[in-house]
Amino acid sequence: MNVSGPQRHFRPIVLMALLAGVMVGLALIRASSRPSDTPPPVKELAADMNNLEGLWLFRTDPEDIGEREGWHKADFVETGWRTLKVPDYWEPQGVTDPRPGMPPKPRVGVAWTDYDGVAWYRKRFIVPRSWAGKPLILQLGSVDDADRTFVNGVLVGETPITEMQSVLIHRAYKVPPSIIRP
Repeated sequence: MNVSGPQRHFRPIVLMALLAGVMVGLALIRASSRPSDTPPPVKELAADMNNLEGLWLFRTDPEDIGEREGWHKADFVETGWRTLKVPDYWEPQGVTDPRPGMPPKPRVGVAWTDYDGVAWYRKRFIVPRSWAGKPLILQLGSVDDADRTFVNGVLVGETPITEMQSVLIHRAYKVPPSIIRP
């Protein structure tokens, strides 16, 4: 990755989300370890701007194997992941996977299959040096249905599938300064 030249000393963070039985995770990695075939560039956040909207890596996980296989870890390589725009629904962006255990079944009036299962999102970004040692809040907003959120492979928050009307819960998780490496 070439953000502003080969001598970049900041490390990007990866935000990974697994949603709808969905998991969210953040992992810190070196910019040089990013595979060249994964499209979204690493975004450097400004001290006064911290919006993570934009392109994210995305992968459905109908077998629910992502966490066992370490998809939330910093050194995980996302070969074959799609790129989606966030915030937005995944179906109109080409996610037409059938529901786990079911054949493809497009809904009436909708040109795609409505995947409803586990899916992961990953996002890399650079935390400003001025944020070092400060507590951070990761605000995900609404997630349909459950989520687990990781930063640098450490679980920082979750809302389980058993939570009633979980889609109405605004997710805001504290990120301990000890797990952020500027």
